[in-house]
Amino acid sequence: MTAASQFTLVLAYLIEDPTKAHFVIHISPSFSYVSEFSSGRFLELLGWAHFSGHCPFFESNCYYRYVYESPVDRGDAHGRQQQVDYAHQRVQRLADALPSIYAQVHDIYAKLGAIPDLFPSLAQFGPQPLPDFSDEAPPWVGEAKVEEHRQVEDTLKNAKEDDRRLSTVEHMLWGTGDKLEEAVHFVLESELGFQVSRTPKGSTVDRLAKVPGTEVSLGLEITGLNDAIKKRSNKITQALAFLQEREGDEKPVILANTYNDRPIAERASLDHFTPEALELMTPNGIVGLTTVSLYEMWKAAKYGSQDIRAIATELYNHPGGEFNFASG
Repeated sequence: MTAASQFTLVLAYLIEDPTKAHFVIHISPSFSYVSEFSSGRFLELLGWAHFSGHCPFFESNCYYRYVYESPVDRGDAHGRQQQVDYAHQRVQRLADALPSIYAQVHDIYAKLGAIPDLFPSLAQFGPQPLPDFSDEAPPWVGEAKVEEHRQVEDTLKNAKEDDRRLSTVEHMLWGTGDKLEEAVHFVLESELGFQVSRTPKGSTVDRLAKVPGTEVSLGLEITGLNDAIKKRSNKITQALAFLQEREGDEKPVILANTYNDRPIAERASLDHFTPEALELMTPNGIVGLTTVSLYEMWKAAKYGSQDIRAIATELYNHPGGEFNFASG
């Protein structure tokens, strides 16, 4: 027990289960001003909670705070004693400083007429965050790592790879240029199982894609823009040229990330291919597909029960115009 002129403190060691314990500080104020800024209110502002039951130290006039979690190692008496000694030193520092802190805060309250709630100087008395040592260890430490750490590293590595993969998929919703083309290539090939090939620079389409085991063969012209595909779009011109130079029955598809600067919900009511553009596309069998629709196709195949081959076949057999995919 440590006593200051206005506060009495007790450091307790609470064992919660066979492996874990907490150091807990109990405080009882020995005074109480009849004002909004009472001693109890002061302690609550510092992070102490009022003990709702019967405290074994201070009965009903008690405030407590968990300050440090400690593993229970009953075989390491020396290490535990070092923890206790350190905790007592910290509590004594707090006890010595608390009256002065209260006097300063009360003086601020008296001048401002309001209860201050910022106490940056008190951070040193609470639990301190561990520094990040993960990038500092020499290579040979890897030989000493326990299995738990190896499993954690594997989990983090897998999570990082999954995050990168899913971020690539989501790039279809906002990207443009070469990166958009690479994102589409990844989704079709790695996620959906298409056979995808790049075309030579200057070609009328960006990618050729086939679905193994089906007749589906697509010529994809990929673009990202903050508007709709219009009649004068060079993407329509390229798709028309592709019809003349294709070697097989590849379906020309304009895959467009339209309105790529807007949230998905705002795009739903907009025309992604203008009526004038569709007048050129439809009779020539050119299909318009948004990257949002491709994203929905990916979700339906990846997380739903729909067969991507059936979806791709429906796209391939589309007579021309905009292909609107509806999951379910």
